[in-house]
Amino acid sequence: SYAGVFFTEARVRDKLWVSELLLVDFSGQINSFYVSLTGYQEMSRYSLGWSVTAATFCSCHSLLLTAGGPDHPLTGKSRLVGRASHAGIVALRLLNDSPHYVELLDAEEQSVLTSRAWLPALPFLSSTPIQDFITKLSISSCGSRLAVLHQSGTLSVWLIPSLVLESSTRLEEQPLHDECNPQLLQAPERRRAKGEFLSNPLKYHPVGVAWWNSESVVLARISGALTVLGVQDLTNMLGDSPEFLEGVPRISQCFQKGFFGLECDSVVRGRRPSCREESAGEDPDVELEVESDDDDDNWLSLGKR
Repeated sequence: SYAGVFFTEARVRDKLWVSELLLVDFSGQINSFYVSLTGYQEMSRYSLGWSVTAATFCSCHSLLLTAGGPDHPLTGKSRLVGRASHAGIVALRLLNDSPHYVELLDAEEQSVLTSRAWLPALPFLSSTPIQDFITKLSISSCGSRLAVLHQSGTLSVWLIPSLVLESSTRLEEQPLHDECNPQLLQAPERRRAKGEFLSNPLKYHPVGVAWWNSESVVLARISGALTVLGVQDLTNMLGDSPEFLEGVPRISQCFQKGFFGLECDSVVRGRRPSCREESAGEDPDVELEVESDDDDDNWLSLGKR
């Protein structure tokens, strides 16, 4: 499966091809293909040498940005504190000729990479640091900022192309992070879904991030909450409470003051009770589907699922 799929015209030189398709899989393999209206041709293959948890492409600077997995040789290294590579972020510049990619690392980072060949043989020299892996990367439309979601729920913002850390906000510091969907809490017929949600230790963690504009980001959480936060003052542009989508939502990148939101609405259908069972009342463990006729307009227009 793929951590990222991107189209770019940065290396397209022949009019025969419309675009180049970049495929970054979770194992750290990068494949690219020239594509046209009638076919495709493989352009390059490249291996990072470590797994990847997230990836994004910056068309403004022709940079492929990746986040390394647990086997990333630079993540958590004390020598690299303050660098993006310490968090697992590595940028690659696209080249026209072989090897087609170059990792943008300084001398200190290169030194750590070259030394990893013999370090695993001496595990007593270092201890394994606690790593806060990256789950999502999102580049702003102007290509000046990178929004990053971490496994802990932290939101960090990095400047592009320098990869200097601009801000880092822990989960508990994010406004309205612990808001719950009132429709879920107040609906008696959804008590099973309510119980599952309240027992989830990650219920308030963000699962999606996109840039609303160059100064604010959209955050989607496991709770279904959607907020638009300014990266400087962390104020919610939607007001005193978030908007909510059903289930664990997925959001697209923003376009012209809008974006797509994908809801995941789970329904457990109970068996139809017989006439004899109807008099005994409903099964308290059965959650039935309830349809809503609420068509109120909202700031977010949802398509039918």
